[in-house]
Amino acid sequence: MKLRGRSTDLDLYDSTGSAVAYISLDEDMAIYMWSGKPVAYVDGESVYGFNGEHIGWFQKGIVHDNEGKVVAALARRIPRCCESGSSEGTKTTQAFEKPEGSQTSETALYSDVV
Repeated sequence: MKLRGRSTDLDLYDSTGSAVAYISLDEDMAIYMWSGKPVAYVDGESVYGFNGEHIGWFQKGIVHDNEGKVVAALARRIPRCCESGSSEGTKTTQAFEKPEGSQTSETALYSDVV
């Protein structure tokens, strides 16, 4: 997967290969459900809820919860084919605000994708 192709999102898939969420590279690394609801954001390798609580990690294209369980992953990290997009239709986004003081590092994310 190359980021230079004008894609501004990284689609995340569940263990069945269904698209469940995406990381918006244009929106401070926010994680959105396909409905457009913002649910978390990536800061370095950590994933935080919008309440500022650490809820997991994004490492090597895989999202883990705080217990280390795989929650979602990029398509290339799932051993079977993944469907492109959601059966619910087009992605939308809603506004969000990260807690003050959080600084998103896109370097770790980019290194996981290319």
